[in-house]
Amino acid sequence: MIMFSRKPKWVAVLAGAALLVALPVVPGTASAAAPAGPSQAAATARPAGSFVPLASTRILDTRTGNGARGPIAAGGSFAVLVLGRGGVPSSGVSAVMVNITVANPTVGAGLTAYADGTSLPGTTNVSFAAGQTVANLAMVPVGTNGQVRIHISGRAGAVQVLLDVSGYYTAGAPTAAGTFKAMVPTRLADTRVGTGVARAKVASSSSLNVRIGGAAGLPQAVAAVAVDVTTIPSSVSGFITVFPTGSARPNTPAVNFRAGRSTTSLVVVPLWSDGRISLFNGSTGAQDMVVDLVGYYLNTYSGQIGTLQTIGQQRVVDMPASGATLAAQGTLTVPLAGRYGIPNAGVSAVAVNVTVVDPAHSGDIRAISGSAVPSTSNINFGAHVTTSNLIVLPLVNGAVRLFNDVGAGVHLQVSIVGVFWDGSGAARCNAVPTDPNGTAVTRWNPLVQCILAVLAQSQGSTTVNDVDTVIQYESSGDPNAINRWDLNWQAGHPSEGLIQVIQPTFDTWHSPLLPNNLLNPAANLYAGLNYAIHTYGSIHNIPGLVSLRSGGPYKGYIAKS
Repeated sequence: MIMFSRKPKWVAVLAGAALLVALPVVPGTASAAAPAGPSQAAATARPAGSFVPLASTRILDTRTGNGARGPIAAGGSFAVLVLGRGGVPSSGVSAVMVNITVANPTVGAGLTAYADGTSLPGTTNVSFAAGQTVANLAMVPVGTNGQVRIHISGRAGAVQVLLDVSGYYTAGAPTAAGTFKAMVPTRLADTRVGTGVARAKVASSSSLNVRIGGAAGLPQAVAAVAVDVTTIPSSVSGFITVFPTGSARPNTPAVNFRAGRSTTSLVVVPLWSDGRISLFNGSTGAQDMVVDLVGYYLNTYSGQIGTLQTIGQQRVVDMPASGATLAAQGTLTVPLAGRYGIPNAGVSAVAVNVTVVDPAHSGDIRAISGSAVPSTSNINFGAHVTTSNLIVLPLVNGAVRLFNDVGAGVHLQVSIVGVFWDGSGAARCNAVPTDPNGTAVTRWNPLVQCILAVLAQSQGSTTVNDVDTVIQYESSGDPNAINRWDLNWQAGHPSEGLIQVIQPTFDTWHSPLLPNNLLNPAANLYAGLNYAIHTYGSIHNIPGLVSLRSGGPYKGYIAKS
């Protein structure tokens, strides 16, 4: 391995001008004398399996006859047309994201939503008790006839059902990183019968590890999975936290359950190389758990429009801890852009887990995605019942807003789970994490792929390997590397960063959507690669790479004469 201290630097020689050097991320605005940066149109093409957020719209309310007339008898099912309604296109849709609410049930049972025309899966989207109004977010595949089917389990009683659509996934086989594939729900773990795990309840303050990797239909390159987690009625109340096995357990419960009641919640959780997720039992008693796999997001981070990037579960609001209260009919505004690893631009929607903690009265919480409070609810809760739900909603003016539709104050907890990119710029690349399993060089590959996507370049292995080679020879993967011995150093502007860019080159070729910092990995890569593409026609034609392919030494970054 060639040590960094011996590596030649990229030197761009311009007649009668200062020496220039270059490298990385997002279409930038060049000076008047420089060639215009690449159009972002190619980067904003929507790939198959990408998410399109919508303002929440009610497409089913069996109480009023909107979509179908209720109540719906236990043991029965009915179809609901979703394509062409609530902002969902009439074609080109693989799955919809809907908030399902069960209202006024006369019996405890479960609700399953699935593609019409397919077999009923042995899984549940919403679990409820008699008299309990409860909601859960679900990603539901759409049948070839544009409908989804709703099934109510049980043999007696009836329920009312509401569906609020908040987005959809584009049709086609997903191939771009961060795109989603809805699956026929598959039960991976059930502690009651020993499916996938030991046949035993999970002890208090203990974790159940569930193998996700290797499940039927699940590819190897998976960034995150969507699972429905169900608790079975027990004698105690508590919560379940879900996280990648081997990572630190976050303080953000994914499921809150009440004694004597079954609860189901949708959870999106990153999947590490271990291929397992852990479910921590935060109650004082042993608990049975069920885990159903409903879909996955492809691995790495392309940053293309509609793709998801998980950023770890971070609690951003904790009213019980701070003593704050969201007043009756009040609105909570939570600024997110520019905080918690979320860029100031480039985000179309966010996934947040919202918890109502021990409310004194029953009611609901509504996420505001426009100028007015919607008629649709996202969380329904009973008095003194701590309730959580995953919410996906557009980011408006860099923030999310939550409305308390109840006649008394409530305490909320809000945790950020992930962001969906809008494909509009380089800012998203600054939030891309490194690969914890990569080498000093390949750990930067998620960032490399994001920048290549923004620059409308291939993110295939050939181009990524080319950039890896440049990083290896220029800095050995050290983002703070500075060359203090070549001609650029002598001229007063040393080569710096991952691919050794000098300040004049950075000033001309950087992206205004990224930090104005030569040592910022995303900004450095963008400026250097942007320069290389316009100087040599492609990254593959960088002189040092051409020399290596012909059996010669790495020559450094020499500009054309």
